[in-house]
Amino acid sequence: MSPHADPRRRPRQPHPGSGPGSSTSHPPQASPGSPPRPGLPRSLARRVYRRRYRPAPRTSHDQNFKDLILDYPQAALAFFAAEEGITLYDEIDITFIRQEPPRRRLRDRALILDTPMRVHWRNGEREDAIFLFEEESVTRHFNIARMNRYTATVIHTQKTCHVYPVGIFLRRGTIEERLIVEGRHRRYQDFTFLPCRLAEMQAADFADSPNIVARITSVCMARPADSPSRVRVYGQAVKGLLTLERNPDLRQKYLDFIETYLTLTAEEWRLYEQLYPTENRKMGAFTQRWLEQGRQEGIRQGVQQGILQGRESGLKEGREEGIQLGAEHTQRRVLTKLLVSRFGPLDTATERRLQQASLEQMDHWTDQALTVQTLNEVFRLQ
Repeated sequence: MSPHADPRRRPRQPHPGSGPGSSTSHPPQASPGSPPRPGLPRSLARRVYRRRYRPAPRTSHDQNFKDLILDYPQAALAFFAAEEGITLYDEIDITFIRQEPPRRRLRDRALILDTPMRVHWRNGEREDAIFLFEEESVTRHFNIARMNRYTATVIHTQKTCHVYPVGIFLRRGTIEERLIVEGRHRRYQDFTFLPCRLAEMQAADFADSPNIVARITSVCMARPADSPSRVRVYGQAVKGLLTLERNPDLRQKYLDFIETYLTLTAEEWRLYEQLYPTENRKMGAFTQRWLEQGRQEGIRQGVQQGILQGRESGLKEGREEGIQLGAEHTQRRVLTKLLVSRFGPLDTATERRLQQASLEQMDHWTDQALTVQTLNEVFRLQ
């Protein structure tokens, strides 16, 4: 130790794999998992590192399908558990045993992942039954023993043997559909469940289905890889949603669902506008209403933020600044979503242009985006 060194400071430890005794050599350039070069200030380096290497938020398939079941329980039963003979027109009452309110938007957080529901037939033709739903996006992660334990738990707690487990599988793969426990002279258990293999269904078979769950989830089914086929699957899903659902909030929520599982390219969007002009106009009118709701929400958020800032720098200034910031943030988010839905993914230059735009510019571009045919026309001056 140097005689002038501070004894309270801990000596710097070498990076693992960089010492003289290590057999691993590292190239001089930064790897994707390491922070930026040490020439930057520490706070700026951390910020650059987070922006560059922070992983994108993962899609919660479990939660997306749980919301679908909570919002459309009878349609979900008729589609996912079709073997049990439940239809859209049966007179039944459905109660969720451990019900959690569905999310307002797909990005909202939630707590409970399972959706057990009790079904009661009003005419008494069938005994009450409990349906259990489990979604599995990766088939190799499915564990039939776990589903067996879960089913046995529900049988014990609900005091009924009329329990029907349903497995929803998003991708192809080998699935263990039967669990047999037996000895030399006796079989002790024979457990199975209702499998719904979305990836092995044909989207074309449900293109005109009256079941809204089938129409929405058709984007998860098998389809030809060519652009016209992808556009037809997307268009029929959107058409079914706009026809069968009147609630604007649920329309927006499941437009997000459709776009999550089937994203069109810019060329496919232009083909969609040609093949589905009516649905495109409806989406435009609906988007306009959603934009206005977004503006109002931004103003409310801005007022709240402004009040907090106003405690330090004056209530009036804080409110005005908060309203401006909230409105700009909301308008930018809404405009970005509208441009992507109309013209496909945005390039870096367009994203930078949106970040630097004023509220008046974004408001004008939003009106343009609802009527023009190309992205360049959106930014053309009047």
